[in-house]
Amino acid sequence: MAAPTSLRDTRVKRFSPTGASDSLDATDEFPGACSAITNLVPSLTTRNVWECRPAATLKIDFSTWPGVSNPGVVSVFKVVGDIVYGLCGDVLAGVDKPFAYNLVSNVFIGVTISGGAVFPTSFGNITTQFTLPTIDLIGAQLIITHPLYPLTTAACRGRINISVPGSPVYSSGDVTGAITFVGIGAVPSWVVQFGQRAYYGVNLVAQPSVVASDVLVPGTVTNAGQVLTFGNNLPLTAASPMGLSNQLGGIIQSLMVFQGTSNVQQLTGDFANSTWAINTLNLATGAANPRAVCRTPLGIAFMSPLGLRIIDQTGTISDPIGNSGAGIAYPFTLLNGAIGAQFLFAMGCNGETIKISMWDSSGVIPPVEYWYNLVRKCWSGPHGPITALEIDFWRGTFLEVSNLLSTSTNGIYVAPTNSNPNAGYIENGATLAFAMQSVVLEDNYSMAESELAELQIMASGAPTTLAVRLLNPYQGTLYTSSVNAAQVGAGAFQGLYPFRVDWPSPPVVNRFALLITGQSSASVLLGDSWMRLRTLSYIVNNT
Repeated sequence: MAAPTSLRDTRVKRFSPTGASDSLDATDEFPGACSAITNLVPSLTTRNVWECRPAATLKIDFSTWPGVSNPGVVSVFKVVGDIVYGLCGDVLAGVDKPFAYNLVSNVFIGVTISGGAVFPTSFGNITTQFTLPTIDLIGAQLIITHPLYPLTTAACRGRINISVPGSPVYSSGDVTGAITFVGIGAVPSWVVQFGQRAYYGVNLVAQPSVVASDVLVPGTVTNAGQVLTFGNNLPLTAASPMGLSNQLGGIIQSLMVFQGTSNVQQLTGDFANSTWAINTLNLATGAANPRAVCRTPLGIAFMSPLGLRIIDQTGTISDPIGNSGAGIAYPFTLLNGAIGAQFLFAMGCNGETIKISMWDSSGVIPPVEYWYNLVRKCWSGPHGPITALEIDFWRGTFLEVSNLLSTSTNGIYVAPTNSNPNAGYIENGATLAFAMQSVVLEDNYSMAESELAELQIMASGAPTTLAVRLLNPYQGTLYTSSVNAAQVGAGAFQGLYPFRVDWPSPPVVNRFALLITGQSSASVLLGDSWMRLRTLSYIVNNT
């Protein structure tokens, strides 16, 4: 039974923020659906409580790269231990040059160029390319594919020998043996390590193929039979290894090969044992580029035309995660439908969070990120301002190439996802701002206006001011107020505190959304909102 109150004919409504949704109406959605949870992440301690995400901080500033006065964009990179290797543009030279950087000592490592020549030519604007560079580690060699490698014996693909990590050696060239890329007439589109072999995706016009190198020798293809075709001319756009559950127990290793957004092929076995097998998965969908695919504890996540999907350990493709208001899907489908999926998304997973960066300048300005928490099964976002062109990991956190549309500093950033007392909140030169906005809340089931007699927000006693607004279904502001959260101890209070929100005049509403904004800090927590509503005896006319 509700507690007594001097107000007549009232009811109490609780809004407990659960996760982000692209729904227009909360009536039939999960409780606590939010149209925006910007720069906030789920609290590690309490369900439906949110805290500020830490800022992304510059880790590698390429303006200090020795020997390069005008660095361009980082086209590809990979972390091995505490060293990151990759290619970055030298604008004056017009080529992508190899680099190595020690993430602990924070110094560039000199890379020896074998043969003197440097390929490929520089990307310029990476967001306009259909085929993206890839890199993977096979043995002691990092193998690189790049669409601008020329089809010559001196190029085709790159390699960084890291057998001595502190003295990497870069070279380029074709593979040797029974199959060469010059011989078949195309440079590889991607490379992944599978079964200790380098698997190259080669998009020949007549018959796209996968070429497998010798074991731990990524530059040699000894036998003419070390090639697979799929019986169609669909392009091979990405690939990722994963384990498949065996009905008899144990895990069978497999390689999932994506044929654009049309198909996913499952490859098992090995050439040496004559056990190669190809099976098509259960749904005609896929991913358009290597950065729209990432590995997760649940399987392989990828961005399909209808949103985020996961291939689980049984080889089954899931329904879109977040479809029909259950999370975030519409922004992804909108961009897919408007300008194609070729270069829209960069993805990564740190074991807890899938990060999806929508970095195409034609669809979203500024670019944004959406995050899916695998533990809480909830979305958050849109996050910004700094977003990613490519994502890898170092010591449990995200390491990402910055999108130059989101920051003026070209480099590689450390981007943690969980708050901690030592985290910083200055990103791209300014304090991060957070926002929590509910989906337009359901009607009072009386077809009448309501007076919001009282509003109480559960938040931390942080040294900040919370701006509170009520919005109409068209995002227009109906009422504005604020709460001085510092009044309970300027951050000394640990936990949640009930803050009353006062209004200049009693809000009269029918359908509305609640928006809370403020400046990010380590002590900010946002939880439930409690509303005392009084049903009125009329409904307004259309105006």
